[in-house]
Amino acid sequence: MKKRIFMILAVFSLVVFSGHGQQVNRAQKLFVKHGLQFQTWSATGGHEWPIFDNGVTSRISNVFGGSKSVRYIRVQLPGQSNEVLSLAEVQVFSGGVNVALNKVATQSSTNGSSEASRAVDGNTNGDINNGSVTHTQASSQPWWEVDLGANFDVESVRVYNRTDCCGERLRGYYILASPSPFVSASLGGALAENEVVLIGPHFPVGDEYTNLPFVQGFYEKPMFSPDFFNRHPNALWSMEKAPYGTQLDMGPTASEISNGFLDAHQLEKVGNLVTLGFGDEENYSNELKDWFKQWFDLSKAKYPDVLLHNNQYVNQWSDSQMRTYIQQAQPDFISFDNYLFNESQVEFDGGSLRPMYNYLGRYRRLALEGIDGNGNLPIEFGQYTIGFRQGSNQAGEGGLYYTSESQIYGEVFGALTMGAKWLSAWRYNRWDRSYWIDNAGNLLPGYNWYANALKEFKNLSPHLSRLQTTDVRFIPGEHLSGGSAVTNLTPNEVAVWDAVSDPDPYITGITASNMVSGTNNNLKGDVLIGYFKPVKHLSTDTDISMGPIHHKDAKYFMIMNGLTKASGCCHESSSSLFQDDINQGLASLAKQTITLNIDFGENPVDVLKRVNPTTGVVEDILLTQVSGNEYKVDIVLDGGKADLFYWESAHSVENNIPYNLALNKAATESSVQSGALASRAVDGDTSGNWIDGSVAHTLSEFQPWWQVDLGDLADITNIKLYNRTDCCADRMINYYVLVSENPFQESETLIDILTRSDVYEFYQTSQMGRPTNMSINQKGRYVRIQLQGTNPINMAEVEVYGTFSNPLTIQENKLNEFKIYPNPLKQGETLKINREWVNSFEGEPLEVSIFSITGKKIYTKKILPENGKNNLEINVEQLTTGVYFIELLTGSFSETKKIVVK
Repeated sequence: MKKRIFMILAVFSLVVFSGHGQQVNRAQKLFVKHGLQFQTWSATGGHEWPIFDNGVTSRISNVFGGSKSVRYIRVQLPGQSNEVLSLAEVQVFSGGVNVALNKVATQSSTNGSSEASRAVDGNTNGDINNGSVTHTQASSQPWWEVDLGANFDVESVRVYNRTDCCGERLRGYYILASPSPFVSASLGGALAENEVVLIGPHFPVGDEYTNLPFVQGFYEKPMFSPDFFNRHPNALWSMEKAPYGTQLDMGPTASEISNGFLDAHQLEKVGNLVTLGFGDEENYSNELKDWFKQWFDLSKAKYPDVLLHNNQYVNQWSDSQMRTYIQQAQPDFISFDNYLFNESQVEFDGGSLRPMYNYLGRYRRLALEGIDGNGNLPIEFGQYTIGFRQGSNQAGEGGLYYTSESQIYGEVFGALTMGAKWLSAWRYNRWDRSYWIDNAGNLLPGYNWYANALKEFKNLSPHLSRLQTTDVRFIPGEHLSGGSAVTNLTPNEVAVWDAVSDPDPYITGITASNMVSGTNNNLKGDVLIGYFKPVKHLSTDTDISMGPIHHKDAKYFMIMNGLTKASGCCHESSSSLFQDDINQGLASLAKQTITLNIDFGENPVDVLKRVNPTTGVVEDILLTQVSGNEYKVDIVLDGGKADLFYWESAHSVENNIPYNLALNKAATESSVQSGALASRAVDGDTSGNWIDGSVAHTLSEFQPWWQVDLGDLADITNIKLYNRTDCCADRMINYYVLVSENPFQESETLIDILTRSDVYEFYQTSQMGRPTNMSINQKGRYVRIQLQGTNPINMAEVEVYGTFSNPLTIQENKLNEFKIYPNPLKQGETLKINREWVNSFEGEPLEVSIFSITGKKIYTKKILPENGKNNLEINVEQLTTGVYFIELLTGSFSETKKIVVK
């Protein structure tokens, strides 16, 4: 029986909107308005303790900056209503003597017989039933105070808490001292009185603040510092652990929904408020996610110009939990805290910051997926940086390891290179093991390092706040192991740079050279490269400006020197050896020269621009001609530092990036473990965590295999393999990558395949990476991964790059070309797809899919061709300037075409 042949004329109209008047999404717009955000935890003047009693019944508060001659001491709570103040004892020390004992004490009100005098009776028993605990009535900002009877030079104040219950009531208390009686009953009023001294946690004022003007992040009740704003009324601030200074355990009340939740002091400065962080480090639950949504929705209505987020410790929530939170609660950015070093782990091999790249890469990936999950409404991301001396573990404050200058710069500029827009230095304080300033008021080295980093951060902000990260690449350095130079490990979440897939239109090579003899055994360090484009609709949103961005399709890239050097360890700041520790980790001792090789090809020689981080001024960079249109440039960077560049005319140059030919193609495997189908390794999701459902997995067996059929013969340039990350990565070792124009049969053994003359074999002895990038440069249609021994195969993704050898071929009709016109097209033009099909797919639906340049499917629709002409208008407003691929697919054939939108 002859095959039935009929004609179908398919005409599809793809409408690409011009974007006139379209708006930047909320998250990106707020960062454009406010700029990149760098904040620090700053004390409110109140005392954080106690969150929990944990057996601790007292806390001593030192008076900084020398003794203060005062007579009156007040303890006061900051809350606006229903606050109860209970104290077991208050001791005031001068010359080592408690001068408050049995002095005259008063309080704002008294509940029952719990009089103010109980706190100066010499009895520190915290059980109210034993008659030694004060107790006010519930009120706004209750206070207790003692008259010392004369002026004393006070060195410290010790406060004893109640112990039988209710210890949490004392959280956030203030201690005020004055030579004269207090006049105002309110906390803000008392702080504003002449001669009043605030005794307690230190926060920066005067030059200490203006020389290091972080956004002040308040984590403790009353989530504000009147004393700070009395001195710096124009300062920017944020609130973390909002709204109550605790982890989140409820949604907003009816009153808060109606009236908001900021108090009068906070509302006075709401124009300076840039960030609200709700709760902190809660374990995920659907109930918690719903509470976040309620608080975010309320804040967007009441305080629309404030950025909103919740923070977790690194990897606290799974990818699926993060996606649900992002898509349903809709924060403006996501953030995490993790502190890389400690007294036992002062650096990583080769001075690398690889763990940080992994953490940032994961949050970057999730943020870019965005609110719709498809990348059309991305949000932003950020991290905490180290601002404390670390002890026996990463989170152990009060230790002796002093994070080095190059490591601090690496945290800051590594985050920026990866596209982060929010940082917070945890945490600013003053004591003998502070990172910033000691008890005597001496600035420590970290203060000046952060001041330099913050200055450069602010100078880069007008550009980076308007840019969106598009790609990040990594070039591993080296370290010495067993007397030999070995390559540093690569991050799971960041692809290794290669010239073939480099997103920049001109760069063909990147190499690093260690400039400091003795550092890292004279071996080269890592290099991190970030790529950026203007945020979507920046040029059409009338609420914000383009700022210094010279073109709506500008192409930026950032080069970071990833070599760092640890400080020495471990001496007190008062030790004569402390400066020796500091000198070992200076950024200048991790200096590298990073050389870019550039080939303009047939394009005119372009102008390379650099945003000078010291001044913020854009300057031309001189290129050195090698030959013809080939050039090079050397970039010299201290350890951890980075430079931001852009090309003057690259926006008009098409960059032909190879397409992932394996995406969503037919994949099979020798066996299936727990539903982990072969298709998971071609789904476009490189997450290596099993619970995210993107790992293909066979049973444990002898020489298991996985394979993909590309659907047509292809010129394969390279293959990228992504290993599993949550465990078991060591299974993927000693394996073959096999490529052939002809199918692999299930009955064939590995030996059978290796003897075939039509098979190209690539044997890998080392563990599969993230990715392992293999140069192939062969024709093939079928790609197989096969272990040599006995184990399961577990892989996250297989990407096959190249071009199809016969992209226009459809079975029996090779003469009727698949036409797309116009191509390139301008925004606003209609794209038409036209061809006459000669095929046997009567009744088969035709699936039209559109993919981004990264291989992510952004549109798909099935139609049923009938009797000739079919017209389809596809509303894909997300098709802004760039390169896309359109795939037409039935059970009988598939075709893919590239389109360019200008």
